[in-house]
Amino acid sequence: MMGELTTKVEKVEANLDILLTGEKQENLNHSTAQKNKAPPLPPNKPVLTGLPCHFQPAPAKVTKIQTQFSGQLTQKLKEEKLHIMDDPSGPTFVFSVNSSRLISDIQRDLKTDNSHGPTFLLIIKPTMKPEDSSETLDLRHLGFDHVKEAAFLLVDTNNKHLHQCNTNEETLASVIQFLKRNKE
Repeated sequence: MMGELTTKVEKVEANLDILLTGEKQENLNHSTAQKNKAPPLPPNKPVLTGLPCHFQPAPAKVTKIQTQFSGQLTQKLKEEKLHIMDDPSGPTFVFSVNSSRLISDIQRDLKTDNSHGPTFLLIIKPTMKPEDSSETLDLRHLGFDHVKEAAFLLVDTNNKHLHQCNTNEETLASVIQFLKRNKE
């Protein structure tokens, strides 16, 4: 009986040695493969295409609106793998505040625009009912030939926040299309 037990223990030890030696060899092969393997590449960062443009500083009472709009624009462009490059030779964006008479307000704010390229006019219009707005603007009556497009940004009556509305979404889409068309 003792002989049988000794034989079984010897077999178990032999099998254990075979298993351990096999594991060691496998680990050795795995670590050698790891050493010979090239280091992992960093994750691919999306390549962003730059869109040159220039934002004229907005009138002081609506700088917060300009910042909010710029943030929304940046986010939308990022989703399309695009970004803004500040370049005065590119298209210009001018912010105008509609506080009384629309045409005279626009003319006042466009006088600060000394760009020579195409200009997109963003008219900041305070309103309590953004869903009711469907105002359009005929650019021919402005007297500024370099203004190629214009759109409204609807804000609260204190000029502090952009409304979440269709008009502002359409304006954002128009600005992106304008940037893409005037990329060169």
